Amino acid sequence: DGTLRLVGSYWFVTRVRFRTINKAMSTLFIAATANNWIALRDIYEKELGPVLRGPLVIFWLVYVLAIRYLFLNVCTMIFIYKYESTSPVQPWIAMEQVEEFLDAWQTFDVYGTGRIRTKYLSRMLRLLQPPLGMAADVPQLLADRHAKRILMAMPLLLPSEVAAKRADLAERWREVKALADPHARKTPRKPRAPPQVPKFLEFDAVLKAVHKVVIFSEMQALPDDAQFVERREFAQAKLDILKLGVYR
Repeated sequence: DGTLRLVGSYWFVTRVRFRTINKAMSTLFIAATANNWIALRDIYEKELGPVLRGPLVIFWLVYVLAIRYLFLNVCTMIFIYKYESTSPVQPWIAMEQVEEFLDAWQTFDVYGTGRIRTKYLSRMLRLLQPPLGMAADVPQLLADRHAKRILMAMPLLLPSEVAAKRADLAERWREVKALADPHARKTPRKPRAPPQVPKFLEFDAVLKAVHKVVIFSEMQALPDDAQFVERREFAQAKLDILKLGVYR
């Protein structure tokens, strides 16, 4: 008959949209999202009168607290968490990835000193899946470049920077670029000054730098990216020419 029993009384529901399930769900959704809920409240107060005002306030208070501030926020949190932990381009670091970083660090920090040798940084990054690392199947050259990104992202690295308490990225890049590749074959070269890059890296400094590189896209660029791309394109062109010669 278009009425609804509530606390032993009947009241008309045409104006408050509780006649059908669809209308009831729509009304509850409006209240949960706080969309024009003031008008909904006024309609209820006019239809019910002062006798049922108390139960009405209790019902909507419990509903809004349970649905709007608890259920919807929990659903949003779960959605964001799943996106952060599964997306390859996600901007944050999930806790599972921090555990992965710790496991890779312990591979080279056997005695738990909280430090690893700088020359092992690229090897450690190859034990991590993107976006933290480069994965084990990438070329060593790309892993070395990612290690250089981490070194460039640290607040202070060189002794001169620590003494001056400010970063000198130009000087740091000259030192980082000159780092010898421990996997490369040794070739004669001109003697140069001892490297200023420290031999050991601290755990917290590397972890923060990895966070910065993942979160801020501008930290993923290196000063020689253009030259590096040109060299790769030139090498790929020579490889294509060799393939044509073989297949011919």
